[in-house]
Amino acid sequence: MADSPPSSPGQQRRPILLLSQDVFLLPRLQDAAAALGFHLVVLGGLASSQLAAAPPGDERMLTEPLHGPDAGFIRQIAEIQPALILLDLGDPSLPALHWLQRLKTSAATRRMPVVAFGPHVEAGRLNQARQLGAEAVVPRSRLQSGLADLIRTHALPEMSDAIRSGCDRPLSSPAERGLDLMCRGAYFEAHEAFEEAWLKSDPAQHGLYRALVQTCVTYLHLQRGNRPGAAKLLLRIHQWLDPLPDRCSGLDVAAWKADLQALRAAMDAAGDDASAAIDPRLLRPIRRFKS
Repeated sequence: MADSPPSSPGQQRRPILLLSQDVFLLPRLQDAAAALGFHLVVLGGLASSQLAAAPPGDERMLTEPLHGPDAGFIRQIAEIQPALILLDLGDPSLPALHWLQRLKTSAATRRMPVVAFGPHVEAGRLNQARQLGAEAVVPRSRLQSGLADLIRTHALPEMSDAIRSGCDRPLSSPAERGLDLMCRGAYFEAHEAFEEAWLKSDPAQHGLYRALVQTCVTYLHLQRGNRPGAAKLLLRIHQWLDPLPDRCSGLDVAAWKADLQALRAAMDAAGDDASAAIDPRLLRPIRRFKS
């Protein structure tokens, strides 16, 4: 990855997430991240519910968890959307290998690169982190001395220019058809139209069309009473919808995000009560800007 220029006033720096309780790491890591146009985020609550996570080796980890400590962990990270995750293997109080396994088996987070670090004498844990899918595993000393190079190599690239270029284009015919079908509540047919739009699009519009597909499938799940399926899609959609500007290809993205937040809040309020219906009026069509 090329160096990111320092952010100008008003421009939001992209986050790098640190999963560690070692406060002595912070100053050097904060400085290195800031010099490349990022800001360092430390996940809150590491000393409470997150430490109750199960040990590594759970073969059932194939998708996003919706219950227990892991659910809150994955949700926080999906909402932060870090360009890079720094994972401390050296703190015995943190279930670091379990977290890594969760991150790399959840569709909402598996694209996020992870640099795992720990004492060089703990070769077994470093090896295990490689096997679980960390993009890089380094001794703690190298993290502190070479963070800038690790960021350049492993952080997700900045896509804002490509996204803006895609958002300057009109929607394709299949996408227009999908929006019309979605307005009529024909979510299955709309999802097929959006998928056609995504398959025929170039990378600049992939994110927009993936977000349309996943919004539509979320609504379809709720229409069919599959609330867990909808909850998983609302986690996965962050990676596609969050980077979009407030206006994209004639769509009101800010309103779209707000509508999904309202839907998520209603689902959170319903909790595990399967008899609690989600108001169908919350399945709102994606709004267009008037020409």
